[in-house]
Amino acid sequence: MSKFMLRRTAEPRTCLIQQGENERRVYFVESGLLRVFRSEARDKVQMGVIGAGSLVGEGAFFAPLVRNASVEAIEPSVLWELSTEAFAAMTAHQPEHALALALYVGAVLSERMLKPGGRLSVT
Repeated sequence: MSKFMLRRTAEPRTCLIQQGENERRVYFVESGLLRVFRSEARDKVQMGVIGAGSLVGEGAFFAPLVRNASVEAIEPSVLWELSTEAFAAMTAHQPEHALALALYVGAVLSERMLKPGGRLSVT
């Protein structure tokens, strides 16, 4: 699957997802820590911390939604970025992997939405 993903590194304070954007990428965290936060007036409200083995950006990956939160690296991080265009190519060339990936991302999205306050932090 890595043939369809872009490996990225992020230094602390690198913004991966910006609240209000409408791009459709999901990031799989190989190492490091990310924080999810919302900007409200002049304050930043932290919604969660995402670590290795998890993902971020799942909400807008499935639907053309405006991002409702920002995500930035807390520490040096290694991520794998998947765009919807790359996912379409994966679907054409490796449909079994694309299905497994979609089911995994969907499961994470469902779990996060069921948690109290989770709907606020789905990016």
